[in-house]
Amino acid sequence: MTAAGFHQFNDTLVAYYGEYSPYKTNTHLWAKISTDGKHWSQKINMHVPVNPNLGPEKTKNGRLIICGNFTFPYTDDYRGLSGWKMSSFYPDSLYSQDNPASFYAPATKSGLPPLCEGSFFQTDDGIIHMLLRVTGNGWKGKLWLTESKDNGIHWSFPVETNFTDNDSKLHFGRLPDRRFYYVGIPDTLHHYARTPLVLSVSKDGKLFGENYIIADKPYTLMKKELYKEGQYGYPNTLIYKGYMYVIISREKEAIEVIRFKIGSIK
Repeated sequence: MTAAGFHQFNDTLVAYYGEYSPYKTNTHLWAKISTDGKHWSQKINMHVPVNPNLGPEKTKNGRLIICGNFTFPYTDDYRGLSGWKMSSFYPDSLYSQDNPASFYAPATKSGLPPLCEGSFFQTDDGIIHMLLRVTGNGWKGKLWLTESKDNGIHWSFPVETNFTDNDSKLHFGRLPDRRFYYVGIPDTLHHYARTPLVLSVSKDGKLFGENYIIADKPYTLMKKELYKEGQYGYPNTLIYKGYMYVIISREKEAIEVIRFKIGSIK
């Protein structure tokens, strides 16, 4: 099972998690709800075969979209508990589920590098811009882009961008002043080192030319285990009461939360 993010409606918190076999098959998305953060409901089947990269995020008209690896389920249920429909830039015939192993085959068949772990932002013209990580042997230090002009129902064939990437997860969002932002690891000189952690800001969603180092302090492992690597991994952000909170993994061993005032972003 893999944690898959949260969604809040009214006074209810929804926690999502993906489930799949040890062989990365039989993928399901589940949710549980709570009104106090202590007591949780029985699991609720979302009826989509996806293990999400991020929890649901809203578009301009309130539609919820989940960022998967190459599928982006959407629903108009404001609760995020029903009505999920699958969508992707791949034809339906190329996939049956979306999990940490299933993104390789459709990419090969489509002549694309292994694309995974998307994050999106929506510009004022309604276009949704989904940036995708490239991993494995296909990594060339750049993010790829797919776009939707119909609120997440259909997606364009992905193209490579000039936005650099360290082979790491990323998170896009929008500041209260309507500027767009990215939090991730854009360094390409030290593949997979996942440092420094950077905030990039854009006025138009095209040029992310204002860059700030959020953190670059080395973390020392307490105990070496399988797959423990990367100084700053799995970034996610939350804007609350004038602050941006950045939640990250340290070498896949510890979780840190960094916060700073949004007013400090000039």
